[in-house]
Amino acid sequence: MCYWLDNQNQMFRHEFAVAYLLSPKRNAKGARVLFSESMREVSPGDLIFFFLDARIVAIGIAESHYWESPKPTEFGEAGLCWKSVGCKVRVGFTTPGYLSRWGAL
Repeated sequence: MCYWLDNQNQMFRHEFAVAYLLSPKRNAKGARVLFSESMREVSPGDLIFFFLDARIVAIGIAESHYWESPKPTEFGEAGLCWKSVGCKVRVGFTTPGYLSRWGAL
């Protein structure tokens, strides 16, 4: 089992709602996104800590290996700096009680 830290920005609430991670393979300028490269190493059972607004807001367990996927339409305006194809991993999320007490979600 490996451990991962996902430093979230604008996409966490979208990803949490549909139980997966998605990282663009390339940004809007065409440069490779390093986190997408790392997602190739994620395996089912790996533990993922989700860091947002200077704190861990959720913990997840990877439920799949990565696969290529287009940016989901439900992301809407979020993630405009992305190209259209990303790497996707299905995740089972949990939010420990002390995290929800802080209003993280």
